[in-house]
Amino acid sequence: CTRATGELTINESGSANLEYGGFYCNWILIGNVVTRLRMSVDRIDLREGSFAGYYDLRFNGTGNAGGSGYYRATPLRREADES
Repeated sequence: CTRATGELTINESGSANLEYGGFYCNWILIGNVVTRLRMSVDRIDLREGSFAGYYDLRFNGTGNAGGSGYYRATPLRREADES
């Protein structure tokens, strides 16, 4: 994929929204696609080290696909970080 520039905004309810629109990817099995990703962060749990929100992901081109829903993300922890 090419390097993409996203836009981060804060909406009226206080959620952070991140949007990457229309960046190009070339995948060997799928082919050429234009990718769009929208994510919100509406919950941050400092105790558990996680954040959550809604996402919408679209691929259009040789292969067309998309999905949306609610996600919860936690950072990967290396063994050295846990000691």
